[in-house]
Amino acid sequence: MVVIFLLHIALGVAKVTLSNGDVALFGNSFDGNTCRIYHKNGRWFETIGPMILRIKHASAVLLQDERILIVGGYTNFREINTRCQIYNPEAPSNRRFTLCTGQLHFHRKRCTASLIPHGKILICGGSDAYTIGGSKTTEIYDTSNDSFVDGPDMIFGRSGHTATVLLNGDIFICGGDYDQYSEIYRVGSGKFEKGPRMLSERSVPTSFLLLDGRVAVCGGEKYVQHFTIEIYDPVTNSFTMGNQFDIE
Repeated sequence: MVVIFLLHIALGVAKVTLSNGDVALFGNSFDGNTCRIYHKNGRWFETIGPMILRIKHASAVLLQDERILIVGGYTNFREINTRCQIYNPEAPSNRRFTLCTGQLHFHRKRCTASLIPHGKILICGGSDAYTIGGSKTTEIYDTSNDSFVDGPDMIFGRSGHTATVLLNGDIFICGGDYDQYSEIYRVGSGKFEKGPRMLSERSVPTSFLLLDGRVAVCGGEKYVQHFTIEIYDPVTNSFTMGNQFDIE
């Protein structure tokens, strides 16, 4: 799994964990349309590509019906991509990838995509080819009509951040370029709230939900590489330092 995290960060691979624990990987910084599934039981990679669009630094999210939405990123020609793709594992092998009818309203490289209630997807931040730093804007993708609408602005502009769905369905967002504060999207109100300050600035970290409802935020960089973990506790709304991890 450490290898998968390194691919995600270093090579611009979009990753998503499937309901059975396997991991799907989309795009990279080389040919841009390589797609594979890592099968955890057999510890082997299955090629499922190619995609319709060659992309890197996109985001992927598992939909309620087990399809996967792939959004944002940019092409091998450095063009920021507004078209989105859906991977359907149940479709015939030559028709597993389809283009969404709707398109993103903004260019989004290194954005995040998270499942919220009613089968909708919250797409946050990212950056385009012309702006320094990340965007505050969000969009919501509706799976029922294959369309995108503008969502509420985040408190901070972000690119290269992480978004983790908490046990109560809220979205915890942290890291990214130029900011050390976290924020929380409240699904009940549909608004963002400022969260606690992280212990370290972390661009392109990895985060995941622990069994007890806390969030582990790992690695990332800001002037130097971080080999540390910090833990966010939604009960106390605070960060504490975790153990340093060994990547050797």
